[in-house]
This record gives sequence, structure tokens and C-alpha cells, in this order.
Amino acid sequence: MTTRRSDWGPATMPHITETITIPASADAVFALVSDITNLPEWVEEFTAVSPDGDGWRADTVHGAVRLTVTVDKPSRVVDFRVDSPFGVHEAFTRVLPAGDEAEFLYTRLVKTADEARAETLRTTAGTRLQTLLDLVGAAAGG
Repeated sequence: MTTRRSDWGPATMPHITETITIPASADAVFALVSDITNLPEWVEEFTAVSPDGDGWRADTVHGAVRLTVTVDKPSRVVDFRVDSPFGVHEAFTRVLPAGDEAEFLYTRLVKTADEARAETLRTTAGTRLQTLLDLVGAAAGG
């Protein structure tokens, strides 16, 4: 897993970007990630996801949140916006073909100057990617 943190100064939102190579086709990984009902399987805070008007409702360990998801199948892009009592949280994902495998790119905006909190978010991102890798492996029978 590759971790890269970019912090370009006050004009740009600091963010955490992680990538992981998944031994499955980009289409298979995209199918799993773009099916929003799968979120509880790879995002540990989510316990259930259901349609809610023009968006989604996600039940989390911290209570219910509003989830807006943008899916672009041709580009294999899935972007998430979570509106919670704690603020707005955004994550941006891309699934890139890499031969017979896929590169999964996950970027999370970091809206804090607290380095300890940022490190927690980095660890959480890594856990999500590892869980996704394990989930795809289990789906493939591996």
C-alpha cells in the first residue's frame, strides 16, 4: 500500500491519498465500490445504507448521516460526501486498470490542523483499503 500526504499550504485543502493494488479487474473493483449498499462491508463506521430521497441515509456508529454519492462509470469514479452532526466529510475514489489488476485510489480531505487527528484519518484510510482488498479476495474465492 502506498501512502502519500500532500499539504500545499493555506490555499489548498490538506488531504490524505492512499492507493492499493487489488488482484481483480478494474471493472470488478468498481462494481463493488459503486454499489453503495456495500459500504458497510469496507467502511467500518457504516452499519447500514439505504436510499433516502435523492441521496442515501447511512447508519453509523455515531448515528445517522446523509450520504451523497457521485458515480461516473466510464471513468470508474465514486465520490462520497457525508453530512453529519460533526461536519461535512468528503472522499474521492478512482479505480484504475493495471493489467489484470486494479489500482484503487482513495483521497480524503483533512479539515483539521491537528496532526494526531490527521494521523488517525490516515490509519483509517489504510484500514478501509485493506478491508476492500480482503473483500475482493473473498469474492474471488481467494
